[in-house]
Amino acid sequence: MNSSFFYLYLLTLIAFCIPLCYLITKDFFYFYYYIKSFDLWKSNKDYESLIGLYTKRKKWFFCIAIIEYLIATSSNDKIVLFNCLANCYKSLSYNNIAEFYYLRALSFDSRSLLTLYNLQSFFDSTHQIFKACKINKRIGIISCTSQ
Repeated sequence: MNSSFFYLYLLTLIAFCIPLCYLITKDFFYFYYYIKSFDLWKSNKDYESLIGLYTKRKKWFFCIAIIEYLIATSSNDKIVLFNCLANCYKSLSYNNIAEFYYLRALSFDSRSLLTLYNLQSFFDSTHQIFKACKINKRIGIISCTSQ
């Protein structure tokens, strides 16, 4: 009697795992296809629109994987890519990781207004008022010196 329950349990488990494995495998094949087709895309607008599409659809795995791939392979616009990656993690409520990537973008260009505005918005949303004020002062200094 116990062995029949065990076999029934295994059958039920397999019945639920097969569709899940199919969906995961399909996602990995799509990801592999996009990685292979990235050699054709060279402009920033192409991958920014693709990242925007995945962000709107809330396909975070693809979005983060593509950005990480672009950071590893491309040498241009790392600031924009790190900002996009931080925005993905911010949307997923991984605040420590998001802050890390915003600061990583600042390490490439400490005068990047895009990163500073994003970082100020991040600190405002996480209620870190002191850090937000420091970033706001830094934006003011950079804005005054650039005029």
